[in-house]
Amino acid sequence: MSSLKDRVAAAFARREKSPDPRERVSRAALARAAGVKQPSVTDWFKGRTVSLKGDTLLRAAKYLRVRPEWLESGAGPMTLSAAEAESDRLTDHRPAWPFPEIDENLIASAAPTDRDLLAGALLVSAARLGIEIRKRRSA
Repeated sequence: MSSLKDRVAAAFARREKSPDPRERVSRAALARAAGVKQPSVTDWFKGRTVSLKGDTLLRAAKYLRVRPEWLESGAGPMTLSAAEAESDRLTDHRPAWPFPEIDENLIASAAPTDRDLLAGALLVSAARLGIEIRKRRSA
């Protein structure tokens, strides 16, 4: 695929058509995940933006679950192999997401106030179960 417009559309369509609801995407969530405003994402889809760089490229690729080099230039395969995806997960230095029914990308791309509300709800639920999940503050 020769243009960013085509690559973004293909990556978006691939996830949008997934039978798994956790795989589905939205332009608003893509904008939040990439750290840009929604009109910027509209520009990607309309071909008004010809390239993505730096953190925007990396975040958009991660949200769309495609290789950054493919999203940037069309080079190589669109997606990571299963082994590469596992290696990527292992080198991410984060534990595996413990809630398979909740899309961690949507949580990560939520607005800060929404994340604060979700964190509060999780803390309240954990407290009701007698589970301490707060980070300990160093003295």
